[in-house]
Order: sequence, then structure tokens, then C-alpha cells
Amino acid sequence: MLNFPYGYFDTSRRPPPIQIKHLQTERIIATATEKLCLFKLFPLIFYEIIDKLPSFTVYKILREILDLVFSSPFRKKWLPILNELCDAFHDAMLLYFPDKIIPKSHFIREYGKIIHDFGPATRYWCMRYEASHAYFKKLAARTNNFKNTPKMLSTHFRLKQSFKFTHFSQMKNLYYSVGMKKIQSSSFNVSMKKRFIRSFWLY
Repeated sequence: MLNFPYGYFDTSRRPPPIQIKHLQTERIIATATEKLCLFKLFPLIFYEIIDKLPSFTVYKILREILDLVFSSPFRKKWLPILNELCDAFHDAMLLYFPDKIIPKSHFIREYGKIIHDFGPATRYWCMRYEASHAYFKKLAARTNNFKNTPKMLSTHFRLKQSFKFTHFSQMKNLYYSVGMKKIQSSSFNVSMKKRFIRSFWLY
């Protein structure tokens, strides 16, 4: 995983390397985007062993489910296909990983009904919540202050927002370039030419 050539958009969310402790606990500690990146690139990273895994069928079914769930726009005619894939995934989990069944494995069978009632799942997923929550988790760990954690987190967040808004308001009063355009030197009068020479040390 360390030597895998991640693409431009995957470099910032590359998953952590799998260690022995991860195999012992059967759990990888990573963010939601890192786990999603690992899931999508799993066949490319471990291409040497996937043909030897009978349970790779579970991955292929789940990959098809995610491709449909993340589709935007989502077509209603895809719902029967999604329901069949969800049932097939549930059966494959019972066949290959009967001891690893968790509530989410059962909830996946409700995706078709949820998308039918509320539209594409990407419109109400919690990925942005995970990104916002990651900031507060890092802040709580770095400050090492646990006396009044909610107050501390809210104070730091308000100071951050105040700094951001103040910075934006100050930028409105500044002059900054928005583009470049090549023009003839004859377009400037003598005073402008002298000012350019003084400003840019043109001799």
C-alpha cells in the first residue's frame, strides 16, 4: 500500500497502511474518505491475491451496490436491480461471513425503499458531517482539555469562524489582480510609464 501510485484526487485521502494489529483486531482505523478510497482501489492494490479469495464475490456485489447508490441522477428503473443486489449481498454475507453480520448488513436491504421515497442517497448522506466532526475530534485530542469539552470546542470554532469572516471582510477593501492582459506600451501616458519604471525597477 505504501508503494501504490495513488492518483491526483486520491493522494490526500490515501488509506493508512494495514498493520499486524489491524489483522489481529480485524479493524482498520481510518476516516470515512480513507476507507472509501481503500474500498474503491482494493482490486488494484491487492490484484495479486483477489483471484484466490472465494469471498471476493461479496466485494463485487457491494461495489455494484455503491455504484448505483452513488449515481446522480438515480433512475427509478434501477430500483429492482438495486433490490436484487442488496438481497444477493445479504445472502453472500451469510455464506462467507456469518460471524461478521452487523446491523448495517441488514439495513442495506432498505436502500431501495429509502431511495424510492427520498431520492438519491448522496443528497442526504452524512459524509459532510463526518468531515466537520473530524475537525472537532482532532481539536479535542490536541488541546488535551476535558473539563468542559462542549464549551471548549464551541469557543474554538467561534474564534475560527470569526477570524475567517474578518479576513474575508478585509479582503473586500483590498485591490488585487483578477487577470492579465497584454497591451501596447503606447497605451500609457508619460506619467504612468514613469510610475511603472519606479515600481518595477525597469531601466
